[in-house]
Amino acid sequence: MSAGDSSSRTDHILSKVNSIKERINEYHLDFARRSKFDDVLSDMISAANAIFLSPDAKRIRAIIPVLIAENGICDADTVMRYGVLIELLHFSSLVHDDVIDQAEERRHEPSLNALFRNSDAVLIGDHFMSESVAYALETKHNIIVIGVSMKAVKDLITGVIMEQVLADKDIGFDEWRKMAELKTGCLFGLSFGLPFAGTDKLDAGQKLGIDFGVLFQIYDDYFDREEDVGSYNVYNILPDNEIDKICKRIYGELKHGCADLGISDVLKLIVRYLQNYGYFDNIDAL
Repeated sequence: MSAGDSSSRTDHILSKVNSIKERINEYHLDFARRSKFDDVLSDMISAANAIFLSPDAKRIRAIIPVLIAENGICDADTVMRYGVLIELLHFSSLVHDDVIDQAEERRHEPSLNALFRNSDAVLIGDHFMSESVAYALETKHNIIVIGVSMKAVKDLITGVIMEQVLADKDIGFDEWRKMAELKTGCLFGLSFGLPFAGTDKLDAGQKLGIDFGVLFQIYDDYFDREEDVGSYNVYNILPDNEIDKICKRIYGELKHGCADLGISDVLKLIVRYLQNYGYFDNIDAL
């Protein structure tokens, strides 16, 4: 593929993804307008929505199910709702992360804990998590969706606690991977799995998403390797060449798994999109 062809394809992918992001925001705004809450929350919800709707959001967790649905696996309206549900869960985790990390900014907006008390920020994170359940009730296969979503939340919480517990310990890659599967893989498991809700492919989709989340976490760790000192960063556990081999092995497994589910094109598009953010720079997706 020539440089011109590659650039044109990248532009097409970005245009497609930006269109999906706009539709996700529209669905969220529709839900936000219908949501009922006391006036005492108004300023906090407004500040939270400014972060949620920021153009800096990659929305990758919500984009994945929409792309999967384009293979005729799930209808467009249902999968957009799945995307918003996942984003609500992801956002609530980010609010809690900012409190834990004492971060003052999120997506170039003041973090909620910078604007309000830490306790208020935690509760607003809880509010968005409860909103995700309310939203899940509106989805197709809602009992299945709520069940796997709440399991993902429990895994996420376990993974975050595990990350803090392991920070000062000398651990190996297997322990790190378990933490990454729980902390990061859980929501990607929803991204790959929910389009298959109500079918016998749900578990396989979730497994793919969890593996993708591990790969995603490796690249996140790469970006943070100069700042992170604990064992929760894989680059403090293994040398770069070993991590590179692991990345390529996981990607190979993802390719086979996506082929089995008939979504090989989705993996290529996701990788190409994330390469614009510096992820997967050692992987040729096309």
